[in-house]
Amino acid sequence: MKKRFTNLFACLIAVAFALPGFAQSKYEMQKIHKREVQKRILEMRGQAVENHELLDQMAQPTKGVRAAFKQAMQPVAVPQMLKTPLTARQIEMLGSCLMEDYGTLVSFSPATTIILNKLAQYGYDNVFTGGSALIGDTYYGMAVQNLAGMTMLTLYVTDLNTLKSEEKYVFEKTLMATETAKDPNSNTVFGQFYNADMTKLEWGIIDYVAQKRTTIKASDAVM
Repeated sequence: MKKRFTNLFACLIAVAFALPGFAQSKYEMQKIHKREVQKRILEMRGQAVENHELLDQMAQPTKGVRAAFKQAMQPVAVPQMLKTPLTARQIEMLGSCLMEDYGTLVSFSPATTIILNKLAQYGYDNVFTGGSALIGDTYYGMAVQNLAGMTMLTLYVTDLNTLKSEEKYVFEKTLMATETAKDPNSNTVFGQFYNADMTKLEWGIIDYVAQKRTTIKASDAVM
């Protein structure tokens, strides 16, 4: 009995001496683990990057909402003043005028500044004051001259491809017009013309090729 008690007492003493060492060893292991955890946290913070994938997964946009928003937010062009003013559509027109006392066929475009392009030259003081018209590639112009109290009519027929002109003397005063206009959908030329004795004006249609004119009705214009 005494021997058993001695052995038990020896075991208690051994345990008493072993516990502080075991506790010390466990404490050291906890400290080491804590340092490892802190080290891992610092490393993870140093390698951390922004990642919004989780947010995108948490809040998926409704289908079509983003596209509609982008479409509504298209950039708007800021209006600016034009560098040059608006002008009429470019139209080439033909006419006659005096250049150094000679009748001249010119072309021009309606604009703020008119620039005349010289195409052909006619006789002295010959301008188309008796009417004119462009039919196809041929330009017809009636020149009127007063010589010794007599009214002389000359029809100039100009081929615009060659710019060569042919003169035709006209004796029928009813072919002389104060103004003419061609139907853009046909070759019909309307105008206001003189009657045979040049005492009145009347509306009519002229055929420059055949040198004939028909009367529509009398004009109310005062001579």
